[in-house]
Amino acid sequence: MFIALLGLTCCQNKLQGLTPEQIALLQLQGFRLTDNGWESDLSRKVLLGNNIDKLNSKGIRRVQEMGRTLLSVGITQFCLEDHTDNYSKDSYNDRLSLRRAATVTNLLASIGIPHASI
Repeated sequence: MFIALLGLTCCQNKLQGLTPEQIALLQLQGFRLTDNGWESDLSRKVLLGNNIDKLNSKGIRRVQEMGRTLLSVGITQFCLEDHTDNYSKDSYNDRLSLRRAATVTNLLASIGIPHASI
């Protein structure tokens, strides 16, 4: 299943499907089913400032909480995608986006989500 997280995108294997418990938890967490799968826009809850690739303490807690919640029901596969603003050149924004995704990847891995699944 496809799950969007942060301005970052996460996915669970579409062929695997989700259990009723997983679906209920996703809905409780504000996820919605779209043509792409399950998505949640956490960018309103976890913001990265202009030209910043690190989360503040509130953002760290929110990402950890979401990761632990998804992990608790066996959702462990994430494809991260970050979106930046358009203040800089595309090449700079591409590098910033990769650094931001790495920050969240490392944070999710630190709570027990296998790094290879992110």
